[in-house]
Amino acid sequence: LAGGHSFDLQALDLLPVVDEVVTQLASTAQAAGATLTLEAEAGLPPVMADRPAIKQLLLNLLENSINHGGPDNRIAIQLVLQPNGVQCAIRDQGVGIEARHLPWLTQPFYRAAQTSVPGSGLGLALVAEILRRHQSELQIESRHRSAVNPGGTAGTTVTFVLPAVGKAQDRLET
Repeated sequence: LAGGHSFDLQALDLLPVVDEVVTQLASTAQAAGATLTLEAEAGLPPVMADRPAIKQLLLNLLENSINHGGPDNRIAIQLVLQPNGVQCAIRDQGVGIEARHLPWLTQPFYRAAQTSVPGSGLGLALVAEILRRHQSELQIESRHRSAVNPGGTAGTTVTFVLPAVGKAQDRLET
């Protein structure tokens, strides 16, 4: 990561970190005509994670949804208990991403969007690396609004699972 950040995996309550990022980006989202909502199941266990890295990951993913979603975009962040940890899903109702771009999105400098949207093409590569170091991976699903699907449902969902504290130790020992 930037600056040679070394990971310090500790028990982390994910909800306050996500809430902090949502609060930090609220005015940016509002200026772009987007709304951010956060839903979390009660009683989520702590995850093994590096707080600064997870915060950066969330900022990158939410900024992508805001910057590429267009006006009237609703972005929902959901935290859900899974058997092996806590799943974070970020769903937007933006224009979506063409299927041909999906396999390449986490490659450094790859940009699926028009160049009028700011960015270096490094955000999702950084997200993928952060998740790799957390024994996780980014899943991306998208429906693109196009000439073939002009009024249809569109949007992108990105998901990842961070291992719960006990589950992370189990993975490291196997």
